[in-house]
Amino acid sequence: MNLSSPDFSEGGNIPERYTCDGKDVSPTLKIAGIPKEAKSLVLIVDDPDAPGGGVTQLFPVFSREPGKPKTYVQEAIKNHSADVWRLLQREAVVFVCGEASHMAPDVRQAFAWVFQEHTATTAADAQAWLTGLVASHRYLEDIWASAT
Repeated sequence: MNLSSPDFSEGGNIPERYTCDGKDVSPTLKIAGIPKEAKSLVLIVDDPDAPGGGVTQLFPVFSREPGKPKTYVQEAIKNHSADVWRLLQREAVVFVCGEASHMAPDVRQAFAWVFQEHTATTAADAQAWLTGLVASHRYLEDIWASAT
């Protein structure tokens, strides 16, 4: 796989327009080499210039890769729980893009699980935390109804 952007060059500075000092808009991202059977991808991005530093990480998840067992976004979130929690503690913003009836609720539940795993709290506490992330625009969804 290859992740690139026509909005800035590899290894170069991100133009101010795409930073919190500019218009704070997202650059165009191009992902090449995705297997045609892929149904889901996870892209976790944390601005390295944000207060406290940051990391950019990509965890590709291909739910229908031939010859391999099905893997889902929510499984990747749980499998990378420590990394996900660390990014969330550093004020990372989550953007979920996918199918509304199964994928989106399962991913929300995975994030709630991560919270419980790292705070030893109740499911109600996890739902309240997730509601707070949504209210503070740190958990964003672009979801759609499936034809099936």
